[in-house]
Amino acid sequence: MLSKAPTAPVTVNLLNDGQTLFSSEDPRFNADENTVTFDSTNWDQPITITLSVNEDYQEQEAQPVQNPPLQPHTLTGIQGKLIIEGGVPQGKARALSVAVMLPSETDTELPVKNIEVSEVLQTDVLNVFNDGSQENDSGVLSDTSLTGLGMGEGIEYKDLEVVELFLGQGDDNVVVTDTAADVITVVHGGGGSDTLSVTGSDADGVLILFGDTGQNGFAYNATSDEKTDKAREFNNPGNDIINASGAGGSVTIFGGQGNDAITGSEYGDHIAGGSGNDFIAGLGGDDHIYGDSGFNVDVSTRLDLSTQILTVVNIADAVNDNLETSDPLTVGSDIINAGIGDDIVIADKGVINQLDGVNRILSTSLSDVTEVSNVGFTNGGGDTITGSAGNDILLGGQASDSIYGGNGPEGADIAGDDSDIILGDMGNILIDTGVITLITTSDTNTGDNDVIHGDKGDDIILAGAGGDYVESGSGNDWVLGDFGEVDLRNNAIALKTEQGNNNASGNDEIHLGSGNDSVLGGLVVTPLPPIQAIPMLLPTMASLTTPVLGMTVLYL
Repeated sequence: MLSKAPTAPVTVNLLNDGQTLFSSEDPRFNADENTVTFDSTNWDQPITITLSVNEDYQEQEAQPVQNPPLQPHTLTGIQGKLIIEGGVPQGKARALSVAVMLPSETDTELPVKNIEVSEVLQTDVLNVFNDGSQENDSGVLSDTSLTGLGMGEGIEYKDLEVVELFLGQGDDNVVVTDTAADVITVVHGGGGSDTLSVTGSDADGVLILFGDTGQNGFAYNATSDEKTDKAREFNNPGNDIINASGAGGSVTIFGGQGNDAITGSEYGDHIAGGSGNDFIAGLGGDDHIYGDSGFNVDVSTRLDLSTQILTVVNIADAVNDNLETSDPLTVGSDIINAGIGDDIVIADKGVINQLDGVNRILSTSLSDVTEVSNVGFTNGGGDTITGSAGNDILLGGQASDSIYGGNGPEGADIAGDDSDIILGDMGNILIDTGVITLITTSDTNTGDNDVIHGDKGDDIILAGAGGDYVESGSGNDWVLGDFGEVDLRNNAIALKTEQGNNNASGNDEIHLGSGNDSVLGGLVVTPLPPIQAIPMLLPTMASLTTPVLGMTVLYL
């Protein structure tokens, strides 16, 4: 019986290793699950459980598992220090010792078991659940401890391969001060408008930050009726703030639903905004940025044995995703500043393919990329992309986008090289060992009126559909006003318009800057090049190859 009357039914699990059988005629006993349930009417009434030998028992190698009843999934019950060791504590031998017995007692020799457990092959996982909290909690996560979140002294841990924190439904604030080397550290914001900040991390580990949770919502799929080993569902995704500017290595960030503000690190990050009108700043490093795509992760295997942790998602799975907590990936109007570095930015949704065998989360290097393309020909948001310093690849999308190769209209001039590849609408870019080989537009029926500024550097611009406004900026630029391809193979540059191009593709306005520019397409071009200008109606198909130095060739 219980010590006091419960406010709700209490179920007690009876541990059974299979060698004994439980039985009782008391209706409170559940023979199928080996449980006893008390309520406010019978809590003080004893129950008799009869034990008998299970004659059909067969020895099992696995240890029995105690299944406790559902808990509130809050950390407030941890008031003393909780220490968790993933490996063998230093100086703590695990060998069995001979028992201390009375003179009248006897015992057999201890059996010799050959148990081979290699710690370098183990994946020790610490899941910390505070998802049941509806308070606005604050906590600090380091490489060895988690404090705050309503706990007393908090949790201290060591020798783990995965540390994963599940926050609740309030507007939570968690600061990551450090992470451990070779460890995968994951923070889920859960419901509410959360603030996740990073002031330090280990460059040899993996840090993953979710404004809500992964795109498919699997990490938060438990309900009162459907018990799982994951966090409880939430229905209040908020506008999250994620700032990883203080990280010591690359970070993977997914905003999820809501209008999120995301700042990456000074290293090469993977960043996806998800649904909503997001602000994304890549900061430093060679970043891969997706305005409206989603991220899912597989952290079931330790980092040094994992093959593919990160998956980019462009289409939500209405059948298999957890509908309550998944992100439907509804496109928004995002503001993206790629920051310093050779970045790849896809304003809406897209794919950055990498070489076979590359663990995506560990690399943003262009030498590992084979193809860049955007997807989603039926919708898109009106986005603003600023490439900032570096040789960036910038892809707009289906709607009217504003794209700046440099720092934009209000920014200072870029110091150093800043040669960008800019596609106003849908396109595809092929890359071979870090060298761009072919750039093509991918759909003559998709796109809108874009504003494109190449700014400083030798830029390649494919404006695409619609009546686009293009300023090439300084440098030796190549501009294609509508559809076609730019072939950079064979140590040359060749521009070619696509079959079906005509003036109906849009009344483009192209302004050339200083430098030896080459333009194919457009109805208004200023200033007219002083030499070798060939004004004519845009033909159905036209081509232009690398001109002689100092020569500008123009097709209208």
